[in-house]
Amino acid sequence: MVFRQYHHTLNLGRTMLPGFKTLSSSKFRLCQMSNKRLIQISLRHAATDRSKVEYTLKMLKEDLIRQDEELRKRKLVQTPATVSGSTMLQRIVHEIKHYYHGFRLLALETRLSAKYMWRVLRGDTLSRRERQQLVRTVSDLFRLVPFSIFIIVPFMELALPIFIKLFPNMLPSTFQESSKEEERLRKQVKVKVEMAKFLQHTIEEIALERRSKAIESQGSKAVEFAQFIKKVRSEGGYVTNEELFKSLCRLMNIQPFGSPEILRFQLNLKLRELRTDDKQIAAEGGVDALSTIDLQQACRARGMRAIGLSEDRLRYQVCVSSITGSIEKLHSSL
Repeated sequence: MVFRQYHHTLNLGRTMLPGFKTLSSSKFRLCQMSNKRLIQISLRHAATDRSKVEYTLKMLKEDLIRQDEELRKRKLVQTPATVSGSTMLQRIVHEIKHYYHGFRLLALETRLSAKYMWRVLRGDTLSRRERQQLVRTVSDLFRLVPFSIFIIVPFMELALPIFIKLFPNMLPSTFQESSKEEERLRKQVKVKVEMAKFLQHTIEEIALERRSKAIESQGSKAVEFAQFIKKVRSEGGYVTNEELFKSLCRLMNIQPFGSPEILRFQLNLKLRELRTDDKQIAAEGGVDALSTIDLQQACRARGMRAIGLSEDRLRYQVCVSSITGSIEKLHSSL
């Protein structure tokens, strides 16, 4: 009897042993899975715990790298080679041809603009491109008045290069060389990129220093901005309205001369002109109907980068500007 009970207990233990093994292995696997899950959750929380400043700096770095790559991919327009060892006669002939073609192009644009003016007097509506050409031709004719004095008065043309060097905007658009204009714009873009890199590195150092000192826990961004303004004002670094107006005028390609009231008036006129231009672009087929030259002119008029960018990037910039300009509740300074 005792032997039979012992044999029954032994068989029961043999049948239950695999179950205990599987149960222990399942518990061990469950423990491993829970540990892995905890590690993943902790890593995820650690990733989300990063500062927003670091994400902003990362986006700025990627934007700068992408702009540099686009600038390298774009082939620079080769400027016409000027031989330094050319004779004086060849230079004179080159200048005569240049002014001849300039007057010829101005005459053609004047004839075409006269037709546009006649259409306006009859009550017709001009397209965006026709209106821009009419405004450009009329401004060229007004610029031609002081420019013609150097040609009419004898020996006055000798002072023409000095006058053009001092006042480059007084030269009509038909006499300006596109290669020199593009070279000037490229230099401006290069200076802006270098300044952006310098400011980006400065912001990065300040952000890392602030993060190391754990100042980010002081409050919201509005409080930090108020502290920054208070610090700037207390240290004597207050920025006046006149300086802000001059900076905005330089951004919008406006000559920053005059009192703050005049600068404010010029900025309001420029912004009103840009909003009207946005409406005309939307009425004539949108951004997709513009050519590359029109896109560059639109970006340049809005204070955005226009040289060294792809056509898709130019369309995106003009599209964003048109969308923000159509918002009536948005302040004009933004």
